[in-house]
Amino acid sequence: MKLTWTRRLHPGNFRGRLTLWFGLLSLATVMSVGLYIGRIATQEIADFGGQALQVNARSVAGMLMTHGTERGKEVHLLQRILITMPGGLDNPALSELFTLRQQTYDEYAWVGVVDPSGTVRQASQGMLVGAKVAQQPWFQAALKGPYVGDMHKAVLRAKQTERREPEEHLNSVDLAMPILDERGRVRGVLATSADWSQATRALETMVTQNMAQRQAEVLLADLSGNIVYPRKHVGSLQVPQRQDPTAPFEVLRWNDGQDYLTSMVDLPAKDGMPWSWRIVSRQPLAG
Repeated sequence: MKLTWTRRLHPGNFRGRLTLWFGLLSLATVMSVGLYIGRIATQEIADFGGQALQVNARSVAGMLMTHGTERGKEVHLLQRILITMPGGLDNPALSELFTLRQQTYDEYAWVGVVDPSGTVRQASQGMLVGAKVAQQPWFQAALKGPYVGDMHKAVLRAKQTERREPEEHLNSVDLAMPILDERGRVRGVLATSADWSQATRALETMVTQNMAQRQAEVLLADLSGNIVYPRKHVGSLQVPQRQDPTAPFEVLRWNDGQDYLTSMVDLPAKDGMPWSWRIVSRQPLAG
């Protein structure tokens, strides 16, 4: 028994075990520090990517708001002209005014006025005059106040241009507002089909080469989360619910089954025009 106890307390054996324990402790410390640093680096990369997405989304939102504000001001101007012009909705000068406005700037596929019953009375180039549009969403909404529709295929513009432009760029947005008399009663509705092709082309240029390499996308959605641009995602992709509406960016699971670093910016109502759109920038988490 004495020999066995002495062997356990042998200095060489004790130093070996002590060295082994210190080695294991050092290895565990290095691994822990490495994991911690790795998590910090991963978080910093995610933060940098998220901030880049946020900046891009805000830039796109600003560009669209500038474009939309210009269209909104023009519609307001036409509305004021209609209120002061004698002869009401039957004045043939209205058709000439709308046609001149359309041909001069080529930013509207159609401009017209509709009476309270829903019949088109005057329009650019006489298009749709006499047509019944009472069931159109823009007419129903504009009887109550200014209306901004979602982006959709520009059917009228496609016919006018004979499809010289790629179909992806043939986009229109319906803008409408009521025409009121001096007592505040609705005399009719001023409606336009505004060309949004220039805006969508500019939107695409916002996706830099660096973003493309990271598979980042810029999407346009309504406030219900439905994608309205680009068309390849319409009807198939849905913007997920925000977990923290105040966060500039966050990781969200999309309905395509992948996690994306996501940033969203809503376009606010401005000059009385309810821009119910949302700019969404996303990048695959594994990208």
